[in-house]
Amino acid sequence: MEIEQPGSARFTVHRNSDGLLIDIPAKRQWPVMIFLAVWLTGWTLGGIGAVAAFLVGNDDPVIIGFLGLWLIGWAIGEAVVVSTLGWMIFGHERIIVTAGFVTIQLVVYAIVRKKSYAVAHIRNLELNQTALPVRGNGRQDLTGRPSLSFDYGAKTVNFGRGLDKAEARAVIDVLKKAIPSVFKTPENS
Repeated sequence: MEIEQPGSARFTVHRNSDGLLIDIPAKRQWPVMIFLAVWLTGWTLGGIGAVAAFLVGNDDPVIIGFLGLWLIGWAIGEAVVVSTLGWMIFGHERIIVTAGFVTIQLVVYAIVRKKSYAVAHIRNLELNQTALPVRGNGRQDLTGRPSLSFDYGAKTVNFGRGLDKAEARAVIDVLKKAIPSVFKTPENS
């Protein structure tokens, strides 16, 4: 009988004197990445051809107008697919806990988008049940929706993109030790 080995978490935890860093690499979905790379090649070649036709010019304003509109759609499609591939290849989500603050960073190569939250206003850190996998095989869906959430004032902040349920619970366990005040318990409700 062959026994399935337990899976290891994709995230890493680093502690230092400044605080805690949880690094979650983007989920690399190889079939999707290969499809998008092949699609992007054809899409880019089609766009280059359309740019060339647009620049050469045509006397018919309908054709020029159509090409102009098509190129706008082409550029949007190109940007969406390039950013999706960039996230899957180079993306990381970082949760940084320091004295009094939680910072959530989305990092794609050298591009960083971050938001910081005061721990004093964070409540109810928990699994984001609506984002967890709904497919029978337990795999995360392709959207990479956030698996964790907390209340921050009157809004909900979602994070932990692409974590499955066990990984999300493990991240919660790490955060419980670092910032116990943000969890629902009878003592701090």
